[in-house]
Amino acid sequence: DLFPKNELIGNVRYASLNNHKRKTSSTEIILTNYDDLESSAYILIDLILGDLPWSAKNLSNKLFSNNPKKLQLDDLAYQVKTEVSIHDLCHGVPDNFKAFLEA
Repeated sequence: DLFPKNELIGNVRYASLNNHKRKTSSTEIILTNYDDLESSAYILIDLILGDLPWSAKNLSNKLFSNNPKKLQLDDLAYQVKTEVSIHDLCHGVPDNFKAFLEA
């Protein structure tokens, strides 16, 4: 296998939600072009805003002090990605990003 099922492919900061899910899923999740586009949207939002809510800098407090489950960085990033609304994530970027991520 080129990419083992339980490993994240690429950078945690820009990984798609499906990429995170494949780490713990009991069924195989195949990444598609949409996952690449989702990752690209995260990259562009990061470039426009200068940061993402789930960057290591923003997670450092949760990672080192407020982390009763001892989650790893990729697990915390996934948790934040699922908790942050698309509206909040896309605040300050063109509306096209919000429309795309809601699709």
